[in-house]
Amino acid sequence: MTQAVEVRIDRTRSFIPDVLVTTSTAAAREPSRYEPHEVVLAVEIVSPSTRSIDRVLKPTLYAQAGIPFHWRIEVEDDGPVVRTYKIDAVNEVYTETGRWTKFVDTGEPFPVNLSVDQITPRRR
Repeated sequence: MTQAVEVRIDRTRSFIPDVLVTTSTAAAREPSRYEPHEVVLAVEIVSPSTRSIDRVLKPTLYAQAGIPFHWRIEVEDDGPVVRTYKIDAVNEVYTETGRWTKFVDTGEPFPVNLSVDQITPRRR
């Protein structure tokens, strides 16, 4: 797992996900940039200034690039919410696999059991 590392989506576009999980082979290289086929999970934390980019643009492009899993974290009225997605590779879109408000408890892309309370939004 890493942060602040670029994923090259195509020849002209790159993103830096808030959290990134890659294959072990790719991580062993310690690159400054990953290719989409090396990424297992891209996590975006939605902020008010990038809401439409984090909700629409990035997931669309991540799915088109073939990144298998995507999570989106945002703060709603009742606190943090984690939405988990898995790619439908045929249609190049993500389908929601969970909406987690208390615990993220999923087996994909690897077993995770995380209290959502441990995700603390930044105070302004």
